[in-house]
Amino acid sequence: MNPETTTPDINISKTLDISNLFEKKYNTQNILDELCAVSFPHFCKNILGIKVSKKHEEAIDLIIQSLESPPEKKESLGIQFSRGHGKTTIFSVALSLWLCWKTPADKPLAISLRSHSQSFSTSINRKLKDYIEFNPKLKERLLPTDFKSNSWSADYIRTKNGHDIFSLPFRQRGNHVDLSICDDIQTDEDAFSTLSLSRIKEAFWGTVYPTTQSKKGIHVVVGTPIAFNDIFYDLSKNKGFHSIKYPAVKIDKDGKFYDPLFPELFSLEQYYHIRNTIPSWAWQREYLLNPIGGEIALFGEDLVKSCIYEDDEEADIPEDIKEYREVFLGCDIAVSEREGSDYSCFIILEKYPDKPLKMIGKWYEKGITTDEQIEKIKELNRINSFSRIVIEQKGISWPMAQKAAEDPEIGYAVERFDTNQKNKEKIVGTLELLMRSKMLKIPYDDSLISELQTFGKIERNGKQTFEAMAGHDDQVIALCLACYAAGVWTDVENVDSTIEAV
Repeated sequence: MNPETTTPDINISKTLDISNLFEKKYNTQNILDELCAVSFPHFCKNILGIKVSKKHEEAIDLIIQSLESPPEKKESLGIQFSRGHGKTTIFSVALSLWLCWKTPADKPLAISLRSHSQSFSTSINRKLKDYIEFNPKLKERLLPTDFKSNSWSADYIRTKNGHDIFSLPFRQRGNHVDLSICDDIQTDEDAFSTLSLSRIKEAFWGTVYPTTQSKKGIHVVVGTPIAFNDIFYDLSKNKGFHSIKYPAVKIDKDGKFYDPLFPELFSLEQYYHIRNTIPSWAWQREYLLNPIGGEIALFGEDLVKSCIYEDDEEADIPEDIKEYREVFLGCDIAVSEREGSDYSCFIILEKYPDKPLKMIGKWYEKGITTDEQIEKIKELNRINSFSRIVIEQKGISWPMAQKAAEDPEIGYAVERFDTNQKNKEKIVGTLELLMRSKMLKIPYDDSLISELQTFGKIERNGKQTFEAMAGHDDQVIALCLACYAAGVWTDVENVDSTIEAV
């Protein structure tokens, strides 16, 4: 036998003796406790026995940083978190237990946990009690000797080391606290009532918000958005709150999924399965955090679905009209080389006599210079021989539109289009009319569908306007411009009736 591959004999009893000596000398249990006191993931794994994702850890770090900051630097948080990804377990239960477990008795904490109903608040309280009563590590430090007394009720826990946890329904007045956690204070039913949304906001600012002021504490509002103008929208506009979104998965410009929220629980394949199983509006709202208001969204799920063609669908174009094929280009322009800039989008439509318009191509990039975009248009024109090219001419895109119109190679086909509010109403109304009359076909494209379904007519500063209710609208506008390039137009008088019919 080759001595280099021989497995040495192991004296098991000797190994155990060494292990015991190591534990005695270094007190590894104390080391583990100290590690759990400074690391939320270690606490969850080694004491609670639950999994934590990197995104959970990131959000908890933000909360702790703010909680431990000087009063003048404290910042409350509005955290939008995908449904079914451990939101309540991590933010209401685990975080509260960790703070009470690691914070010394001479620095007593008061924490309130609020949710949309009494029953849900009670269930959170019950989970906390079960952990404290039956987990040896928690029991040793947190379970009071008189836990059957008033310090251990259906909505209140006083821990052995002097910390308080209150579990309350959202609208109930409560004690002053260091940390207020509002967990899913909105319900699905609230999304359909402007009055309900207003009452939630009134309750938050009037009942909940004052509870942290005397202790100079912070608020954490965590949940899944239910409408584009819900409490999370208000918090995103408030300078005292830091707003952050954690969708279940991110989607690149080609519709591919990446960067899952909780890879320890969900694979990318599972997300694709969920997306293909549930309604599009549910996927957008519950998983991508793009709430779609059925009463104001212009391009609803059924409408968009009716316009989608399959990749292998035959064109079914008679030979005698193929020679009349025309191709058109619509260009929504963003001029910036910065990393965080908006996207430029070019959409290509194909047209045959008496046939629906068909989207056959898309170019979608950001951080591209004016000259590079013009070269891309010229490249696409050499392939498609566009009959008409319509380029948005507004603000910083004005010089590019002018330059393209004067270019000797493509200038013959270029038309500049001013996307002022009146013109925008016309082209958006035209797009909706084309889709409703089954005169436009689009491919299955996740990013385009997402933009369509989060685009609507909303009120800004007392005025009605068309824009994205969440995310970008570059692809929607490019598609509108391509339809206009194809010669389809709606009188502005018809737009309002079109909207009202949605």
